Amino acid sequence: MKDKVRIEYIDIMRIVAIFFVIVLHVSANNLLKYDINTFNWNVLNIYNSMSRWTVPVFVMISGALFLSKESNIKKLYTKNIFRIVTAFLVWAIIYAVLFEENLDIKTIIVKMISGHYHMWFLPLIIGLYMLVPVLKKVVSDEKIMKYFLLLTLIITFIVPQILNLMSDMQSAEVSKIVDLFKTNWINNMGLKFGYTGYFVLGYYLSKIELSKKARRIIYFLGIIGLLLTIGLTIFSSNIYSVWIQKYYDNCTVNVLLEAIAIFVFFKYNFVENKAIQNISKCTFGIYLVHVLIIEKFGKIFMFNVSNFNPIFSVPVVCTIVFGTSLLISFILNKVPILKKYIV
Repeated sequence: MKDKVRIEYIDIMRIVAIFFVIVLHVSANNLLKYDINTFNWNVLNIYNSMSRWTVPVFVMISGALFLSKESNIKKLYTKNIFRIVTAFLVWAIIYAVLFEENLDIKTIIVKMISGHYHMWFLPLIIGLYMLVPVLKKVVSDEKIMKYFLLLTLIITFIVPQILNLMSDMQSAEVSKIVDLFKTNWINNMGLKFGYTGYFVLGYYLSKIELSKKARRIIYFLGIIGLLLTIGLTIFSSNIYSVWIQKYYDNCTVNVLLEAIAIFVFFKYNFVENKAIQNISKCTFGIYLVHVLIIEKFGKIFMFNVSNFNPIFSVPVVCTIVFGTSLLISFILNKVPILKKYIV
């Protein structure tokens, strides 16, 4: 039975998301170069905060697509999961060869398991794909789906966020008690549904219709989420006099608000065309290759974010990285066997 699903706004959302993945990595890789409270650090913090929604939105896109079609376990493993596994192994070896100085069998095996730093996302998606048949049962009952999302919101997002804020705002002794509660209760409850929640949320948002008033509220909350990401990172970093990244976490309320606003915005404001669809097909390849371009580009051409004002250098570098990665991915996608298993 034909189960191909096309959601019209997904392709453009995927393209914008992959561009902001590049923004995230370019800004994050340079933040450690500067002391907190410097101009450059604050600019890079803003860029990084602006891009924290990318991974949640990619997970939401997958949920919207995979939970909208019939669940075929055999196809799920032989096509979707197998493709990601082969891509992971091949690119892990490529990155190991290019970045490891002392390359031996042990190093290759380790890298084939761990991959390069950005490749953590692939095992995450594999795990979510494995859960598709189960999550199909969850979303088939609207009440159960809403209960699942509510439980995820409370246990995975709201309570940990409150505990993080309490830890930052209280004395050292109180912070220890808060952290102890978080470790022994929240973490041990086994209910941190984070990415699974995003997966189901993507399906839910793709199916419901929102009024203009509801959408405006969501956009407003998305802006609040962005401001909180920026502000709480500055606030926490100043307390500890070092760059604190916990408010960048994908399972924070502020990032959740950003991700929902982005998803809803694209759903109601964009349509497709052939060019967008063609670029969208290259996004997986862009994701796999872009870190190679980022890490080699500055060394080869002596051009990076630090060369001039980061307000301008970040978008310039990111645009060059995106264009180069797109070209490489486009070429790789023209080779049938690589298109099927590698990109």
